[in-house]
Amino acid sequence: MMLFMLRKVLLATIIFTALVMNGCSTIVFDNVSVEASPDSHWATQKHQIGGIFELFEFQQPKNLEKICDGKQWDHIATHTTFMDGLISQLVPYGIYAPKTTYTKCSDGSELVSAK
Repeated sequence: MMLFMLRKVLLATIIFTALVMNGCSTIVFDNVSVEASPDSHWATQKHQIGGIFELFEFQQPKNLEKICDGKQWDHIATHTTFMDGLISQLVPYGIYAPKTTYTKCSDGSELVSAK
């Protein structure tokens, strides 16, 4: 009985630690002078799957020309949701680290020089 309780406490501690260590984050890349955060009218939402401590991606990079139908992009956001973070905590050694990416395409009114 004591061994069963010890295992139960250990499992609860592991689950609690995974939940507490999980964090959400967002990185936004702006191609225009006005900063923005992802919201419901951003063009696309896709999953980007990386791994091996996020040093390697298991997918090809997103094709912005195709996503934006040949137009420029205004903003790209890489977001780690709660579920993305939880999955990356539960899979050992950083083998699988999903992220969600959002893209907002330009309407053509303002572009920033690459200089």
